[in-house]
Amino acid sequence: YGRLLKAVRENDMVAASLGKSVPQARAQVMFIGSAIAAIAGVFFVTNLGFASANDYAVAFTLDIWVMIVLGGLGNMRGAVLGALIVTVLDRVTQVMAIQLDMMGSQFEFNYVRFIVFGVILLLMLRYRPQGLLPEPLETTRAHAHLAEAGD
Repeated sequence: YGRLLKAVRENDMVAASLGKSVPQARAQVMFIGSAIAAIAGVFFVTNLGFASANDYAVAFTLDIWVMIVLGGLGNMRGAVLGALIVTVLDRVTQVMAIQLDMMGSQFEFNYVRFIVFGVILLLMLRYRPQGLLPEPLETTRAHAHLAEAGD
């Protein structure tokens, strides 16, 4: 199933020409992703005790985007690394904002994190779109002779 999803992601016309149902695969992925998001929402509301529209701000989406792009697409370790880096940067920028506010600065430093995350997102998309830990290349037994021939 994973190879089908990779084929649909990379070139859906090739996947369709190999007899795979691209719309069905996309619908299944949408269903699975929606189910996971619903379960995560249940855990989130259970943890908070209530749900409010203010809990789902654009900043929350930006954080998740930066985590995934920074860590690397298609790699669970990359997502964890991205989450760790974003969480640390978030805490550091919060501490900086508090300290600079205590010093009497006129600038609103609560928005520094948005600037930092936006710059990181732009730089990663421009210079390293595969992320810090890119998706590992698979070498199957069928392609092993090609890898040996290149050496």
